[in-house]
Amino acid sequence: MYTESERQNTLDKVCSLIIEIPYVEGLIVVGSGANGFKDVWSDIDLCVVCNDNETKSTWEKLTAIVLGNFKIQRHQLNEYGDSNYLTIFLLENWLQIDMGVISLENLVAKRKLWNVVYDKTGLVKKKMEGTWNAQKKSIDKETVVKDSLDSVWYYLQNAVNSFNRGRQLRLYHELSELRERSSSLLGDMYELDMKHFRDVDSLNSKILTSIKETYPTSFDRKELARAVVGSCSLYFSTIKLFGVMIHEIEELESSVKKYLSETVC
Repeated sequence: MYTESERQNTLDKVCSLIIEIPYVEGLIVVGSGANGFKDVWSDIDLCVVCNDNETKSTWEKLTAIVLGNFKIQRHQLNEYGDSNYLTIFLLENWLQIDMGVISLENLVAKRKLWNVVYDKTGLVKKKMEGTWNAQKKSIDKETVVKDSLDSVWYYLQNAVNSFNRGRQLRLYHELSELRERSSSLLGDMYELDMKHFRDVDSLNSKILTSIKETYPTSFDRKELARAVVGSCSLYFSTIKLFGVMIHEIEELESSVKKYLSETVC
C-alpha cells in the first residue's frame, strides 16, 4: 500500500514527464487530487490535452512512458472514439493512475473538481471554464421529469418480474438500476456528480436514509419486497422535488402502488 508522500511524488513525477511530450497542450488534475486529495484512498486522475491531430499517437507515447518509468502491475487501455483515450495503471504499491488523453477540440469540464497544472497557450483553462459554466445553466425540469417518467417503468417491471421469478441476484441488479434513476435525478436537482455515487455523501441525512432503505439486508422474500417498495418510494419522492408535472407524477405513483400491491406486497 502506498503512502501519501509516495502518491504525491508519483503525481509530481508523472506530471513532469507528461509536459515534456510534444503536442501536449495542457495537463489537468481531476477529482480530489485537484485540491490536495480527499484522503489516503484517493487515486490520481489526469487529463492530458493534446493537439487535435496528434491525440492517439500522444496517448500511445504517454502510455509507454508511464510503463517505462513506474513499476506497474497491470494496465488497461480504453478508446472512446476519435481523440478520446484512457489508460488506467495499477502500480506495484496499489496506487491507481487514470490518464485520459483528449483533443483540445473535444475537451469538456464534466466534474467540478479540476486544476489546470500546465497550459501551453492559455486555451485549456479557458475551455474548461467555458464548458463548465455552460453546464451550470438551469436545466429544463420538464424535459428531465418527462424523460424519467417515460422510462422508469421498464426498470420497475424488471425488478418485479425478477422478484416473482425468485431470481434474487437479478433482482439486486434491477434494484441498482432503479436506484440509478433516482441518483441521476438527484444529481440534476442538486448539481452533484452522481456517477458512481461520487457526491452521494453530500446529500442530506433524510435522502441518504431513503437511499439506504433501497438496499436489501438479506435474501428473505419479505426483505426483498421491502427493498422494491423502498426503491419506488425513493424515486417518487425524488422526482417530486423538481416541482413540475406533479399530476403526471402522482398518476404514475398511484398506478405503481397498485401494481406493487398486486405483485409484491
